[in-house]
Parts: sequence; C-alpha cells; structure tokens
Amino acid sequence: MTTSIEGPYAPPKAELDKPVVEDTSAASILTARGRFGTIRYLAYLASVGIVGNFLFEIIGFGLAELPPKLAVILYSVASIGFILCYLVLFVIWTIKRLHDIDRSGWYALLIPLAPILLPILCFIPGTRGANQYGPVPSPNTIAEKILGTIYLIGVVLAFAWMVFVALILMAELIAGKS
Repeated sequence: MTTSIEGPYAPPKAELDKPVVEDTSAASILTARGRFGTIRYLAYLASVGIVGNFLFEIIGFGLAELPPKLAVILYSVASIGFILCYLVLFVIWTIKRLHDIDRSGWYALLIPLAPILLPILCFIPGTRGANQYGPVPSPNTIAEKILGTIYLIGVVLAFAWMVFVALILMAELIAGKS
C-alpha cells in the first residue's frame, strides 16, 4: 500500500535536477526593440569606431594612386556614408540602452541638445529583471567586455587629454599677458 504524504511534510514537487534559467533576450543590433546593457552598448560603439578606422585606412591607401581631386571626392563620399551609417546605429543602440533603464527611446532625441546625457547612460544600471521593453539582456561575451572596457578607458583618456591641453593653453595665455 502506497500512501502519499500531503501537507508541510510532503516531498517537493519541483523538478530539482533542471537549472532555473531566466528569460533573456538575444542582442539584435539592427532593431531598436529590446535592451542593451552598458558594456554591450560601449562595446558596439567601440567596434564601429575600430572597423571604421580600419576601413578608412584601406580606402586611404587605395585612393593614393588616383588623381588628388578624385581621391578627395571619393573619400568625402565614403566619409559621409560612414557617418550616416554610424548615426543610424548610434540612435538604435542608444534607444536599446534607454530601454534597459526603462525609459522611452524618444529620450535619445535629447542627446544632441544635452550631450552630458550620453555619459550618464553609461553609469545608470539597467532594470533588474524584465521591464516593459523586454527581458533581461543576454550575458555579455568576453569580446564585449574587452571592447567595452577599452572604449570606456579611451573616452576617459580623451577627456583627460582635452583638459590637459586646455590647461596648457590657459597657462600660455596667462603667461603671455604678464
């Protein structure tokens, strides 16, 4: 005779041998739907910069054999095309980053008016768990962590360099007046 125990002394009914997996979203880079964490956002911005610089080096070497006026025209057209592509991707990825902090993508329109909002996006943590814009972003890959860190260090160094140059120029102006 088999008896089943009910109540507080009953064995658990959950399947304990299967891991609990939280629903995550895959990183789709060409749509504004979904969410991007800070590291992924910085990594994708860095990757576009690295690829762009590499392509322009190749284009520059290729155009060196052409007449100068034609080379300038072709380089300008390539530059405009790259900038437009970068702007589209930047807006898409900024919208996804805003979604991660549970904000509307329309806030991306404020960044040209108040550029200080861009670094703030890098320091606000994303929403824990799912929000109205989707599930938690998938975990960052090692490449995303490396690229994101390199980009963040590069931005800090660029800012420090600008401050350093500004201080030198101010010192030269002050020294020239006395």
